[in-house]
Amino acid sequence: MKVQHDQYRLNVKHKIRTTLFFYYFFPILVVFSVLGFSFYWLGQQTIERELGDRLTLATKYIVNNVKPFQLSALEIHDRGSQTYQRLYERTFFLLENQEIKRVYVLSSSFDVLFDSDTQSPLGQVFAKTILHKNELQQALKGKSSSSVLFKKNNNEFYKSAFSPIFQDDKVVGIVGIDGSARFFQNLDGFLQNAILITLFCLGLITLLSFFLSKRILTPVAHLVRGAQDIGEGEFEKSLTINDGSELGFLAFVLDEMRKKILERDQNMKLMLRGIAHEIRNPLGGIELFAGILAEHVQHEKELNAVKKIQNEIQNLKKTVDDFTNFAKDPILEFKEVVLSDFFDEIRDLFSKELCTQAIKFRLEIEDIERALFDPIQMQRVFLNLVTNSIQAMPKGGKISIHVKKMEQDLVMVVEDNGQGIEPDHMKELFQPFHTTKADGNGLGLALVKKIILSHGGQIEISSSPGEGTQITITLPWR
Repeated sequence: MKVQHDQYRLNVKHKIRTTLFFYYFFPILVVFSVLGFSFYWLGQQTIERELGDRLTLATKYIVNNVKPFQLSALEIHDRGSQTYQRLYERTFFLLENQEIKRVYVLSSSFDVLFDSDTQSPLGQVFAKTILHKNELQQALKGKSSSSVLFKKNNNEFYKSAFSPIFQDDKVVGIVGIDGSARFFQNLDGFLQNAILITLFCLGLITLLSFFLSKRILTPVAHLVRGAQDIGEGEFEKSLTINDGSELGFLAFVLDEMRKKILERDQNMKLMLRGIAHEIRNPLGGIELFAGILAEHVQHEKELNAVKKIQNEIQNLKKTVDDFTNFAKDPILEFKEVVLSDFFDEIRDLFSKELCTQAIKFRLEIEDIERALFDPIQMQRVFLNLVTNSIQAMPKGGKISIHVKKMEQDLVMVVEDNGQGIEPDHMKELFQPFHTTKADGNGLGLALVKKIILSHGGQIEISSSPGEGTQITITLPWR
């Protein structure tokens, strides 16, 4: 299990900008697409229906100009006959219209009697009988109809219409017209332009949304950093946002909370300093009289009792010092430190405990000799960490310190193979006065965290019960 603390860390699964993008970009894309294709489809259907109506009216015009008895004259299949030429003249003005491509007259058995296409043979069965089977059957029943839109080999769109010719309420012939729908090519061009315009609009919306979202994301990011500062114990920075919305009110509430926590924190520090001061004065007197008492007692049993008093006085003085150090904000004095000398001194301070408890101490420094930090404050850090490791290995073990430079950071890793830390205690490791030791005051790791944060660094603890603990300290390289 791992616990990590640093000053500014934002690691969220879904960023607000991404969420907003998916929330409004895709609905807009769907709406644009649906509306665009709907307008295209409705436009196509409307234009196709309008073309069919116009072609049907044209066929009815031809029907009004073809008398049933003329059909008999057309059955001779002579393009030079007077009847054929007169009918051609009556349809000529329709053929001048670019939409009308072909006019033809069929018998009730679908033989071609008249065809404006001079290349088409007369007297044969209509070539598109199967293609227009439904429309021709409707015409035989006495109803006018138009075909669906179709494309010829020249990639032009066409549509046909048919109307019956009656004689004594009997269908004796059929007039057909093929009409061009070249504007459907323009409709396809319109669709392509509409797609391009849609993509341009979506791109413009995305660009504008990116800049407009800053009005939301900038104060939100400020709120996140402020909340992280408060969570990490940085109460000195004011949290204000010039925003009249709910975000501004939320910033105001957080800042009020920061002020109250700061006030409570200061009161606690004052109380701790006051307690330490009140204890230190009589403690000095007790220590003095215990020394005098040790000079006057003769018996060994009595002398041992005095030594126990003196040991407990030293323990109490250490506790008072811990309270005092925790109550004070660290005042850093950065110095260039020779790393090997610094950690050798740490090892020398614990030489007795290391020897007594059969603990091996290993130091490894990679490719760096010096670093810049406050040696006094960092010594307090490593004294606490090594003490914890020693206490976690009552039957012996190994402590290793590994120091290296990674990019722009100084990384120091303290690792032991001791008892480890229970998962239930991991989340509260850095809380003041939280301890699992019978004789601990719970200020050691809290003070460590405070010093690391004051250096602008971060600390991470990874531990498993029975397997040991690894503590990683990362300081910015200076």
